[in-house]
Amino acid sequence: YRVTFAPVACSDTALIGKGVTVGTVEVRPLERNFTIPPLELRTNAVFSDTLALLGYGLQRDGEALHVTLHWQALRRMDYYKVFIHLYDVESGALVVQQDTVPRQWTCPTTWWEEGEIVSDEIVLPLEGVPVGRYRIAVGVYEPDTLKRLPLQTEGDVPLGDYLELEERVLVPAP
Repeated sequence: YRVTFAPVACSDTALIGKGVTVGTVEVRPLERNFTIPPLELRTNAVFSDTLALLGYGLQRDGEALHVTLHWQALRRMDYYKVFIHLYDVESGALVVQQDTVPRQWTCPTTWWEEGEIVSDEIVLPLEGVPVGRYRIAVGVYEPDTLKRLPLQTEGDVPLGDYLELEERVLVPAP
């Protein structure tokens, strides 16, 4: 595409002079991936016949927990956000959460094609989290209504509105 500047009248936006081309812009199509990556930990979670969480990976890095989620679009979909919550195992209290659009807000679900695989790393800060054991919950929701997508297994067994990961996170004493 050419980028052109031209003077226009404020009253009716009609051109009042000759335009000047100042450059060009190349727009490339999105790179798409339809190949399932190696999965550290597998799941069979499906959110509302729309989105499958194929697997995930966990990595602790100092004061942060890196959670990589591997999603597959089961069809074209609406705009959704993903949440990750960290809960205290003993009290059930929510201690840390991240709500995001995949790939740090750069890959909205409305762009995904049916069958496409999207891997997304979400970082949960652990600074200030008290010593203890924690569980991780993952879910998907409509940001306008805050309605969560229902979770089911591949056999269509309803499981609520989030997936609790099997692994526990231990925050040790300093």
